Amino acid sequence: MKIHKRKGIKLLVVLLVSILVLAACGAGNNGGADTGAPEDRIIRVGVSGVPDIDPAIAITSSSTIAVANLYDALVFPGPGDTLVPHLALSWDISADGLTYTFNLRQGVQFADGGRFTARDVAFSMNRKLAIGEGFAYLFVDFVDSVEVVSDYVVAFHLSQPYGPFLNALIRLMIVSEDQVMANIQSGIHGEFGDFGRTFLNTNSAGTGPFRAVELVHLDFFHAERNENWWQGWGDRPYAPTGFRMMAITEGATVYTMMVNRQLDITDQWQSTENLDLMSAIDGVTIAEYSTFLVQNMYMNTRLAPMDCIYFRRAIASLFDFETIVNDIFINSPRSTGPVAAGVAGQVSTNVLPFSIEAARGFLEQSIYADTFQNYTLDILVNSDVAVHERLALLFQFTAGQVGINVSISRAPWVAIIDRMGSIETSPHLTTITVAPPFNDAGVYLETRFHSKTAGTWTQGEWLLDPELDAMIEAALSIVDQNERFAAYAALQHHIVDNIMPTIWLVDLTERLAFQSGTITWPFIEQAGFSRVLDGFQQMYAEMQIRR
Repeated sequence: MKIHKRKGIKLLVVLLVSILVLAACGAGNNGGADTGAPEDRIIRVGVSGVPDIDPAIAITSSSTIAVANLYDALVFPGPGDTLVPHLALSWDISADGLTYTFNLRQGVQFADGGRFTARDVAFSMNRKLAIGEGFAYLFVDFVDSVEVVSDYVVAFHLSQPYGPFLNALIRLMIVSEDQVMANIQSGIHGEFGDFGRTFLNTNSAGTGPFRAVELVHLDFFHAERNENWWQGWGDRPYAPTGFRMMAITEGATVYTMMVNRQLDITDQWQSTENLDLMSAIDGVTIAEYSTFLVQNMYMNTRLAPMDCIYFRRAIASLFDFETIVNDIFINSPRSTGPVAAGVAGQVSTNVLPFSIEAARGFLEQSIYADTFQNYTLDILVNSDVAVHERLALLFQFTAGQVGINVSISRAPWVAIIDRMGSIETSPHLTTITVAPPFNDAGVYLETRFHSKTAGTWTQGEWLLDPELDAMIEAALSIVDQNERFAAYAALQHHIVDNIMPTIWLVDLTERLAFQSGTITWPFIEQAGFSRVLDGFQQMYAEMQIRR
């Protein structure tokens, strides 16, 4: 974890900040004093898009953060690629690798007071598989059945070996069967109706430290403390009483709210200039960490002229990586392949350097050598993320030097997700970040390139490649870790050398501002640059608030 103040802020910026801070104080700001009122201990967070809080659906960054604070899994990610017991106390794996038996923690209650048992574990997995969204793809090809052995023993029976199955279970958040079934509505799942989707869209049914109170789509999500939390709140007078995630990313609004102390943690998409401004505010700190995100530029391989590998290689050669690393994605190293450095099983590959001359050479080898100028490439960027537009403008400039026409379109995140739903509506190029669901290179490759994720925001390349699918499935089925990682390495080289569906820009260093004068955030304050799985970087129960 890096925590720092950027130096060299110009005098004009400092004066502007001082004027705004004085104005905020004059408007009745409490100056950071702790009033002791419960509403003063609500953590207020800016996010790019209100989260999905149904754990069968949640997959975006804000959604995984929300769900990790509302629900618990059987296991919890430990340091590196380790796992620690959570709702499960211990487990056994059969010799053939097909049965995983878990001994569950007793005495755990859901937020509504209901008792947690093995039935809830089985229900949660069956619900996830039936709905088939979110992280269901991690399990659907492998889990054959779930057996309730006793109240506190549950067994998963696999149809085939799945090397990283234990790790995948951090994405199986446990819901209360009784609470969900008491709130089902009509739907497509027979006796299970809508499987509680309508209810869990705005409510929660978990054992985590918080419970859902209100969700207003396109606006905010609010949760309050779960007094039945099995880990207990103890004697912590400054522990948060709740958290509020607000769809706020616009730079001027975020800056003003930080000055007025109306926002505790910003989103990670603020521009370098805005972060510089906020770093000059008294009591505000800029933090840096990694959730193993890769900043991708998808190429729709089914849309001409992107359906030619030589044309895709030309496009990949037109990204000015030095400018991208130094001026757009600050402190984010150039990606060395499809998987971020540090992920278990990742290797460096032969990614293409920035070269106008190389791009011209690839264009000459392309089947579109004489016609590419007849096409206009559409690059789609998130209108809520200013740095993405800067990236698009940089590419538009370099592409113009070889005669490639580029238009830039902008859309909010929800519209981008919709456009990813078909080959025809997916743009030529889209810039999207994706993190691994757990610390394993193979499952990240499955997330990004297997046919079952085509049509979702995690894969805009539309590979639909049966050979690649089979390679991914075979690699994931290898139980021996060394052999599995060797298969992962071969996969990564194959994708780069023989397919080139993506420009892997940077291993994104997430940078955000937070109110360090009032918020104690243990994850941020630990020594060194930290990496953590997406969703677990903002565990609000660990924080303390003094204002």
